[in-house]
Amino acid sequence: MAVTLNGTAASSSAGAATTSLAVTMPSGATNGELLVVAFSNAGPTVSIVPPGAAGYWTQLAQSQDGFGTVDTGVFVRTVDGTEGASQTFSFASSEAVAVAFRLGGVSATAPVNAVSAAGTATSGSLTAITCPSVAATVDGAMVLRIASSVQVTSFTNPGSHTAIGSTVVNAGASSADPGVAAAYQTQTSQGATGTAAFVSGAGSSDRPWVAYTIVIAPAAPTITTQPVSTAQYAGLTATFNIAATTSGGALSYQWKVNGSNVGTNSTSYTTAALTPSDNGSIVTCVVTDSNGSITSSAAILTVLPTSSSSWIKA
Repeated sequence: MAVTLNGTAASSSAGAATTSLAVTMPSGATNGELLVVAFSNAGPTVSIVPPGAAGYWTQLAQSQDGFGTVDTGVFVRTVDGTEGASQTFSFASSEAVAVAFRLGGVSATAPVNAVSAAGTATSGSLTAITCPSVAATVDGAMVLRIASSVQVTSFTNPGSHTAIGSTVVNAGASSADPGVAAAYQTQTSQGATGTAAFVSGAGSSDRPWVAYTIVIAPAAPTITTQPVSTAQYAGLTATFNIAATTSGGALSYQWKVNGSNVGTNSTSYTTAALTPSDNGSIVTCVVTDSNGSITSSAAILTVLPTSSSSWIKA
């Protein structure tokens, strides 16, 4: 399953001299779904504090432009659950905006690759906000582009990307009004993804900005039952079992003994009749779906020197 955008992004904004922002959550969030919040504020260096218990939201990145006027934080929810209508993020006194959106087809705890680029001061009525390139190596990954700027009135999304959402604070027409925009494209084949640029609308003549490219890959299979080390007598067979779950179609299984392929595409592997030379063999299984592969922990095969039948007295 590819990563998908579910529903419409929700946007939030606050006026000047605030210390928190109640970020509107997208409706319909379900257990296990990934939520992303792209957050921008205009003001001094800040620490954006997410809501909830420690570890509930993880900050992927935070950056400030060279003039100390834009901070951008990108957060993902890394604990399964459902959210209320809004979640309050706290920060130093300044204006702030945020865009929150839902992703499907990927676990909330799946690895995320974030690449950032700090922007510089620009001038003119239109400003190109260039997000950096990144190598997306997983088919079906989602390449997210997020840009923020001050002194901006609107955003035009990259032509090759689908808009997720954007919002701009214009309270009092302050020259420090921040804006944030997000867009995405689905990576349909492995390889590098080039740069892409948002264009900010007219504002003041100098607009510092920052931009990010974030790759979110579909979750690889999850092993729920690992193979267990086994002791068996010579002349008999030994069986190893595995169980896994997937979010990306059918699972396949490749068993290995000491790194060499054995067995069939099955959740279990049974050896041939054991010999003393099999003692200490390392058994693993590689589980694969359309999103990737995962290797099990190693199970050790111990071969006992004699069959249990030799212990039976006449």
